[in-house]
Amino acid sequence: HHPLFQVALFFQNMDKPTLALPGLSAEAVEFDGAVAKFDLQLTVVPRAEDGWSAQFTYASDLFDEPTIAGFARRLVRLLSAITAEPDRVVGDIDLLTPGERERVLLSWNDTDHPVPAELLLDGYRRAVAAHPHAAAISYEGVELTYGQFDERVNRLARLLISQGVGAESLVGLAVRRSLDLV
Repeated sequence: HHPLFQVALFFQNMDKPTLALPGLSAEAVEFDGAVAKFDLQLTVVPRAEDGWSAQFTYASDLFDEPTIAGFARRLVRLLSAITAEPDRVVGDIDLLTPGERERVLLSWNDTDHPVPAELLLDGYRRAVAAHPHAAAISYEGVELTYGQFDERVNRLARLLISQGVGAESLVGLAVRRSLDLV
């Protein structure tokens, strides 16, 4: 990341330099090899012949092309709304399409998820039954098979039950990093 900021907006309204020497003609050449100097950069250039041009450059490890294209569509939507209604408050302009709004408000925030058909314990029990001699845990050169690990799990469960621990009981543990921690 850039140490001061991650997003930059540049407005390039400077005239192109001209060079006139006797017997020599020179002109500026556009270089299309855009390199992202910031996480996200928008460069706007007014052009006398065809209006404005805008170019996004971005860090490709943070953004992908569809995301940047979405930013560009929202910018066009904003500018179109401003030019259509110059007195409108900018904060009242809706940048999202109806589909985007539905995805953000409903799909991403949907809390009505089906209850999983199986518990984590069910998968664990199936793995123990299917692979009792396969390595389940390895720590500092010591391994436990699924069968050995299951024996330890059951021994600890019986100890906790004998102490009155049941479902929804809180239990504090102080175990050093080891096979026993798992």
